[in-house]
Amino acid sequence: MIQKIYLPLPDIYSTKFITLPIAIHPSPIYIIIHLHHIHHLPTLIWHFTESNIPTFVLPNSFFGFLGALSGPALTTPPTTPHLSTLFPRLPLIILFNWALVFIFDLSNQRLPESIHEDHLNKPWRPLPTNRITADQTRRLLITIPIVLGITYTLGVWQEACPILILTGMYNDLKGGDELIRDGMIAVAYGLYNIASLKIACTGDEGEIQPSEKGYLWTIVISGVILTTMQIQDLKDMAGDRTRGRQTIPLAFGEWWSR
Repeated sequence: MIQKIYLPLPDIYSTKFITLPIAIHPSPIYIIIHLHHIHHLPTLIWHFTESNIPTFVLPNSFFGFLGALSGPALTTPPTTPHLSTLFPRLPLIILFNWALVFIFDLSNQRLPESIHEDHLNKPWRPLPTNRITADQTRRLLITIPIVLGITYTLGVWQEACPILILTGMYNDLKGGDELIRDGMIAVAYGLYNIASLKIACTGDEGEIQPSEKGYLWTIVISGVILTTMQIQDLKDMAGDRTRGRQTIPLAFGEWWSR
């Protein structure tokens, strides 16, 4: 005999709660939850990271892929690797970058000031549209061990750990609201880029690592990010002013930022 009980679960497309039946079989116990909204979960996750795909995930991924393709220019092998060996690694590079950006976006977008800012700058995101609550978003951070496991498997946990530390400093310690924000982002870019290059170098060809020039090029890219990041802040001035964030456009004016 099947006994029905009811479990309240959040409807990700509203602030209401839906009641779903659970079928319990006496022996053995099977719990069947009819989650008719589960197919919306990929869309919800996508909207958390959507704005950072073209600005963070793809540039860092292609840095690693193209850096490895340059061969001895940025890495240690004496010859340039063939495309057939690099293409299978590209999804792994993208996975690394996206997974850590996902953790960052969860940590950032759940904050009250971020929700208020997104109402002005990015109203399509999950929290401003009430598809998920801040508390539910916090619970999604339970995926951090999974992300660490992925980075350990890919051999770049040494870069992933400082990235997660920077994530906490940027969001929970409010470093993202200070003038050091651009510096933190530049350091994060460097860690993402060197890790992407390491993943691209990993293969069956032996011990291949970024060369000294590879590390130097990563530093150059981070320097470019540090000195141009304020341009991106220009379009977010309304939201930044509302939350009291210190950015170069707000602190020194638009003329100096350009």
